[in-house]
Amino acid sequence: MGKILYRFVIVPQAGAWLLLPAEAEACLQHPAMAMSWKTLFITHPACAGHHISHHPEQPKRVLAIESAVVAAYAGCEALARDACPPPATEEALLRFHSAGHVRKLASFFDRVESDAAAQAFDPARRAKRRPMLSIDEDTGVMAKSRAAAYASCGGALGAVDAVLGAEGYANA
Repeated sequence: MGKILYRFVIVPQAGAWLLLPAEAEACLQHPAMAMSWKTLFITHPACAGHHISHHPEQPKRVLAIESAVVAAYAGCEALARDACPPPATEEALLRFHSAGHVRKLASFFDRVESDAAAQAFDPARRAKRRPMLSIDEDTGVMAKSRAAAYASCGGALGAVDAVLGAEGYANA
């Protein structure tokens, strides 16, 4: 039987399982081991703005998972936190997505941002105000979704840089 690399932790308030490195438990018992497998936990406050009431991915779920991660690493110096990574640039997005896809998302963002900024009641307005648009059956965008998406992509890029860079992170 091989070495256990990860363990699952239930996060009842988030309604989800959380996958943590198995070493997190060992770190609680032997904090000196911590620096050999540093973990960077990346979040961004803009992500809380992407809140769609009927969708299971909610800001409160992210906060519950963050609390569970911090609790699992309590008393251990292996966890570093980046609470505000820079947003991804359009150039970075184009390394992973087609220009057409980026333009299509931008048009969705532009529309919901414009509708959110419009007056609640404007008799001259012909089009219905749409505070949220569905991209597909599972994905919607709202006025704060652009900031959340760019922050999330920036965080993902930062995670890759942290693990592949000279900072010594084993996980992000």
